[in-house]
This record gives sequence, structure tokens and C-alpha cells, in this order.
Amino acid sequence: MDQPPEDFSGSLINMALDLHTRFEQDNDRCDLDLAIAYYNNALGLRPSGHPGRSTLLHNLGQALRARSGEGEGCSDDLTMAVQYLQQSLYLRPRGNPDRGHSLVSLAVAIHSQFLLSRNQKLMDYAMECLEEALDLAPEGHLMRPTVLSNFAVIRRTNFYYRRNPDDLHLAIQYNEEALVLYSEKHPDRLKTLVNLAGSLCLRFEHAGDAADLTSGIEHLERALKDRPSDDPSLSYILNALASALHTRFELVRARTDLDDAIEYCQESLCRYQKGHPDRWSGLNNLAIALRSRYRLTGDRGDLESGIDCHREALELRSIGHPERPITLSNLAMALRMRFDLVQDRTDLELVLQYQREALELRPKGHPDRWHSLKALADEMLTKLEWVEMHTQRLPGPESPGPRREREAIAQLLEEASCEVTTPLADRLEASLDWIAVARRFNLPSAMGAYVMALELVDTSVTMARTLEFQHFRLAGNRRYARRRDLACDAASLAIDQQRVSNAVELLEQGRGVLFTHLAQYRLPLDDLRLVNPELASRFLILSSQIETTVATDGWASAIENKIEDPLRVDYDQVGNFQRLSAEWHEVVKEIRGTPGFASFLKPPPYDMISQAAADGPVIIINISQYRSDAIIVLAAVPPILVPLPKATPSIIQELAGTLRDATSNPDVFGALKQEQIVGVL
Repeated sequence: MDQPPEDFSGSLINMALDLHTRFEQDNDRCDLDLAIAYYNNALGLRPSGHPGRSTLLHNLGQALRARSGEGEGCSDDLTMAVQYLQQSLYLRPRGNPDRGHSLVSLAVAIHSQFLLSRNQKLMDYAMECLEEALDLAPEGHLMRPTVLSNFAVIRRTNFYYRRNPDDLHLAIQYNEEALVLYSEKHPDRLKTLVNLAGSLCLRFEHAGDAADLTSGIEHLERALKDRPSDDPSLSYILNALASALHTRFELVRARTDLDDAIEYCQESLCRYQKGHPDRWSGLNNLAIALRSRYRLTGDRGDLESGIDCHREALELRSIGHPERPITLSNLAMALRMRFDLVQDRTDLELVLQYQREALELRPKGHPDRWHSLKALADEMLTKLEWVEMHTQRLPGPESPGPRREREAIAQLLEEASCEVTTPLADRLEASLDWIAVARRFNLPSAMGAYVMALELVDTSVTMARTLEFQHFRLAGNRRYARRRDLACDAASLAIDQQRVSNAVELLEQGRGVLFTHLAQYRLPLDDLRLVNPELASRFLILSSQIETTVATDGWASAIENKIEDPLRVDYDQVGNFQRLSAEWHEVVKEIRGTPGFASFLKPPPYDMISQAAADGPVIIINISQYRSDAIIVLAAVPPILVPLPKATPSIIQELAGTLRDATSNPDVFGALKQEQIVGVL
């Protein structure tokens, strides 16, 4: 006899629950697929208005969210999970005792969507859900620790992307309160403890208080000590502790921390069968720690083991998985280390293959695309140098192959320089590399590279709010230190191209020449504040918002020591940047329309510069590694070029040293010192 629909739907749900539970224990994807099928069948038997529909929708949403973490098709599953969880929430209005559970589950699913898309509206939505859930779980409520522990995770993620210290402090506070509320044997206590440790370590990385790192490690060591050896959650603690110890090794360079981190990673991996998706994190951490020990000791065995770990990790991140690009990049870096050691061209070809694939998985507008563009350009240059070194060049004209490769490297660096979703410092670094490649191989894009670099320096300094920060950007920042001779070298190229007036413009844009002659010189923004303070304020606010939008440590951090962000692009964030950028350009246009500011953030034309010579000629001395010249600036006529072939940078530096020594003690001024000074002059 057939079962009534009501009984049959209940049987389907029970079987689905059992299968879902078994999946959580054994990680057999078939169990989860079958559970979802049973839930879907039961849903057809429980139409709108059925009292059990909200619970069924909730369970189906949870199962789909679990499957979304299994790789291919994850985005579609997650979208459906959110839809079902939203429907479940709708059926649980305010006053329903299960509304809090629905809010938490929906927030967790939305958080997963955010990690795939980086759409900040999703993060805001998840935060709103948990704010309401927290209101529904006041002190003494049984669900409060669950809400707090989940809210802590989302607060921590929000800090990672928005860099508001309050989010990280609240994440730590919520975890600490949840730990007090959870009983010692509560299944979520361990995860909360590990999350607390992770947040403390993260705060150490950003605030530099070693006490946070020490406290995080102590929490994890305590958790490890309290767990029996057969506890299935032990691998989770071991992996987290290994990561924290590796962080401390990077700080204090204690070999014992590094060895312990490797040991804990290995022990963690022993608890997962090969092919288990949760092995990825342990493999990644182990590989990074092994590479650190290889750099410390030179033991090739560590490097080979690290490469093996990266290869296995790549097998766990198939095409379509959001963590595949970082896995490819990590493997490429490990293979590059082996290439540096043994010079096997096969390794170098694989490095290029993996970096190209990683770049393809980061489309235009992706905030991590800059890393892939830069890495691929670097590796292509390495191959070019290696081939030239190991290939005997025959007499005759150069083949077109190397020329195309050089131009391709320059094009990658040009694109990296133009990546608007990347901090200015990173873009400047790429433009300086572009200059080096273009000058080295005499490429026609060299002048474009100089113009780009000078614009980035000028924009960055103008965006700075204070004189101290302007000085930091020009001198204190290691990346900006490379721009010291930028304008001089750019001018030398313009002179080679018979464009002397352009050389003067470039030198003025680089702020390297006319400071002392123009006695009233001020930064353009200082003058704008005097003329139109409201416009200057708008420019600064938009500049700050743009920098905040792109300059997160997650985008600019070194790839090899952090798990990068997922593959998919936050089109909402990119759209927000484009909106801000459009407003910024409109403000710049308005500034340039203000009398006296036509050259704002642009090199002033030679006709304007030559006005400085109204009372007499201005002589500019340009000393560059490529050539040295004197340029005589006259009012209303073209400049006159006087080559100085003997004035090399080394000779000028030597003469400056002699003059400095001769004038170091003004109280002692004998005939010998006078002779030295006259000789220099």
C-alpha cells in the first residue's frame, strides 16, 4: 500500500537528515547529493502553507550551502541556498522562536556569497541579519553564544576588507563572550576558540602587539592539550596552531617555532584521507612552512616536499574553484625557487604556465589581477635572460621572437600600471619595472612608461593630506625611493629624441629643478585651498575614498605568506570605484577650469615654464645615468641644449663629496681648502 504524501515527505526528510549527517562525518559527496534530492522531493509534497515547510526550506538551504563548498557549481548552489533560506526566514516572522536560527543561517550563507563576489552590499546584509539575531538573543538566551560566534567571524571578514579596527575588536570581544557562555563540551566551543586565536593573531599582524600573538598561540595550545588524540576536530586545531607558530617564526626567527609548525601541519594532514577537500589548508600551510625552512637551511628536501604539497593542493582546487588562482601562484613560486637552484628549464616553463593560468582566472577589474600581471612579467623576463645566457647568438639581424617577448613583458607591466583597482604604490612599482624593461631593450613605450610613473608620483603626493605624509611618500616609502632619478632619466630620453622642451616639462613635473628659482612655489593643492577651499576639500575626500577602496592589505600583501582572496570579482566594489573615479576626474576637470590651475596634475607646458626666465636665463643641469646636459631656458624662445659628456653621476658624486669635506669645518679655511673648493668649482 502506498504511503500517504504526509508520511512519505517525513520519510524523505528523515533519510535526507541521516545522509547529511553522514556527509559531515565521512565527506562523501554522494551522500550530500542524495540528501539534497530527497529534500527537493519532500519540498514538492509540502506546498506553501504547510506548517513544516519553513524547516524543510531551512534544511535544504543548509545542505546546498554545504555543497557549495565542494568546488564546481558552487556559485549556483550558494545562490539557491540563499533563496531557500530567505524563504524560510519569511515564513518565520518576528515573534517566531526559530527566526533567530534562520537569521544566523542566512547570514552565514550570505557571508559565503560575499567571499565569492566581494559585493559589500552582501556583507552589509549579513551584518544586518546578525544584528537582528543578536537583538533576539539577549543575555541569558540559549542562542546567544551561537549568534556571537558567527557574528565574530563576519566582523573579522569585514575588518579584512574594510580595515575598520572596531570590527576586529568586536570579533575578539564576541568570541570571548561566546567562550564564557559555551559549556566545555559544546561542539562549537572549539571552533570559537580557534577563531578567537585567529583574530588575535590577525590583530597582531596589523597592530604589532606581540601579546596578541602570544595569547592566540596559548589559546590554541590549551585547546590542543584538552582534546583526546582521537578527536576528529584535532586536525583543525593543529593546522591553526601551525599557522600561528609560523607567524611567530617570521617575527622572532626561532627555529623551534618553524619546526613545530611543520610537525603540526604534518600531524593534521595525517588525520585526513588523501583527496579530502579539507586537506587543502593544511597542505598550503605545510608547503609555505617548508619553503621557509628551505630558505633558512638550504635543505633541498624541504623544497621538494613543499612542491609536492602544492601539487596535491592544486588537485583539490579544480577549474572553477575560487582558490585555484592562489594555489597556482603558490606552486609557481615553489617551482621558481627550484629553478633558481638547479636551472632546469622545465621548471621555468611550468612556472610560466601556472602564472598564465592564474592571470586568466583574474579578469580585468579583479583586485588581484595586478599580482598576476606582475608575476608573469617577472617570470617572462627571467626566461628571456636565461635563454639569452644559454643560447649562443649567431652574427646577423636579431630574430623577431625575442623582440616580441620583450614587448609582451612591457605590455604586461603597462597593464599593471593602469590597474585602477590597485593601490598607487603598486601601480608605481609596475611602472618603474616597465621603465627598466623599456630602456634596457630600447622599446618605443619607454616615454609612455616615464609619463605614467611621473603622473602616479604626482597624483600620490598631491593626494597626501599632510607635508609629513608627502615626505613619507617621496622618501620614506621603499617603493617611492626608486623614483629619485625618475624625472632626470625621463628628460634624458626626451633629449635623445630631440625634444628638449619636453625634457624641461618632465623635469618640472618631477619637481627636480625649479624649486629654488620659483621662490613662491607651493604644492598645487596648497594654492587651491587659498582660492577655493571647498573644491580642494572635495578633491581630498574623493582621493581618500579611492585609496580606501583599493588599498587593502589583502590585495597588496605578498602572495606567498597569505591565502589570497577568492577568484570572483566584486563588481559592486569595482562599480563603486568607477563611480568615485568618475567623480574624481570631474573634480580635477573643475580644478583645471579654475584660473591659474590649468596644469593641475599635468606637466606644465614649456611656454609657462619659460616665464621663469623673464628676468634672465635659467640654466638647468640634468645629471642622469644615461646622459648629462645643461639646458638654458630663455623667455619666449626654444631652450638651448649644451651636452655635458664628462659630467657622469659618479664624477658629480665624487666632486660633491670633496666639496662637502672641504667646507665641513668653516672655522678652518686654509690655502689647501681654498684650492680644493676652487678645483671643484
